[in-house]
Amino acid sequence: MALYDRLSAVYDRLFPTNPSTFPAIEALIPENAPRRLLDLGAATGGHLAGFKERGWEVLGIELNRAMVAKAREGVRVIEGSMLDAEALAGRYFGEGARCGAVLCLGNTLPHLRPETIAPFFSAIRRLTAPGCPFVVQMLNYANPAVGAGFVFPDIVSGDIVFSRRYEAGAGMDSLIFVTDLSLDGTVMTDRTELYPLPPAVLRNALAAAGFDRIDFFADWNRADFQEDRSLYLIAVAR
Repeated sequence: MALYDRLSAVYDRLFPTNPSTFPAIEALIPENAPRRLLDLGAATGGHLAGFKERGWEVLGIELNRAMVAKAREGVRVIEGSMLDAEALAGRYFGEGARCGAVLCLGNTLPHLRPETIAPFFSAIRRLTAPGCPFVVQMLNYANPAVGAGFVFPDIVSGDIVFSRRYEAGAGMDSLIFVTDLSLDGTVMTDRTELYPLPPAVLRNALAAAGFDRIDFFADWNRADFQEDRSLYLIAVAR
């Protein structure tokens, strides 16, 4: 995690928030939804800041303490696990308060171990108001190219280079996410085990948690999702 501590200082340079995501997500939310938004794996709060500007009450949960310390001014990002989202959101929004949207973006979901997915999805279902979306953005792990040996394009900003790739994990259903950060003349490496969710597994788990409508898209423009071709998956569960 030392790499991510250092990454926090340059995170917003490497991962600037795309302003087009705000209207794309708002278009998924009913007009009468509670104006509360929860972002899981919020990093430095870029999405939260944008939604706050649009009149939302926002809360982010982020595991990395250094990212929390760099959170955008005026937004609330608290240190904690998204597995505790129900309790943490209850303390901030009020016990029993429902959200108009819950976000889990940036391929955050595969960090969860498989046995935690069912109770996690059930908790998120209880947190979302009726008809309101739980939005998951992740890689499409049914795409044959997305597995051991997959290399992401480098992200470069000035003299900063952030490289990422996948290696085979210890188990059949895991991958090792290898990241290299070149900053100030030094290179730091991190290796994190991920637990990919193929689209069919994701859909079944969401349905089992009580989500009645589950839509898959390939991007924020809601392009058709193609299981064998799309690189990314945006799941919208209501």
